[in-house]
Amino acid sequence: PRRKLCSRRRCLLAGFWLLLLLTALSGFGSWYIQHLIDTGVREAAVLDGPNAPGYSRFADSYTYFVVTFLNISNAAEVLEIGAKPKLVEVGPFVYRLYESRKDITFDSESDEISYRQHTWSEFDGNETLARSNGTYGSDTDVKITTLNLIFSGMRMMASKSALHTLGGLLWKDDAARLFERRTPRELLQGYNVTFKMMGLPVYTVPFPGIAPNLPKLKDPNMLQTTVIKMGAKDSGDAFSYVTWEGQNEARVPCPF
Repeated sequence: PRRKLCSRRRCLLAGFWLLLLLTALSGFGSWYIQHLIDTGVREAAVLDGPNAPGYSRFADSYTYFVVTFLNISNAAEVLEIGAKPKLVEVGPFVYRLYESRKDITFDSESDEISYRQHTWSEFDGNETLARSNGTYGSDTDVKITTLNLIFSGMRMMASKSALHTLGGLLWKDDAARLFERRTPRELLQGYNVTFKMMGLPVYTVPFPGIAPNLPKLKDPNMLQTTVIKMGAKDSGDAFSYVTWEGQNEARVPCPF
């Protein structure tokens, strides 16, 4: 009986120390895993120099830009009987949105990164075919009926009498005044509208698209310097803007 009691005490003591060890290991393991996560997040988010893990992606990268357009399918009925426009989705059309940052400068004292950036998009035919189940392989062989935005803008600027007079000179009929038929590429990157009146030279109005491809010499991001927080002092500040395109605050004039 005495030997059994000793063995039982040894088992309890061993069990106690084992439980204590497992508890300690569990606590250390949780801390270590969280430490690895925090370190990984910091390395991914914080750019403190050209040798940082995320620097190459920051300098040159692309993301997918997916656009679905709304086509007015009953334009004739809208004109003839004032029907409510029926909108049909056309797409998706997939683009690669490229970002190339130059003149990247790190200032560890102020915890800031300054750079100039050029952005442009390129149509991805293969990805568009895949996502549209083979329906669309080009962004130039389909036309979308949408509002004539130049005429709509004129309605905001001119009186009704002037609008009817000018509209009659610039567009041949109501359909041309109210609607435009454009390809996805034109709607995205812009197009030119040409006006021709008797006895006057041809006049062309460039209309900017949703996301136009600007040359470097006209890209505001490339002309001006943008400054963001590095995040080395506080990872929560990483990538927050200090100045954007040379502006400390964005201002947009009210059109009304």
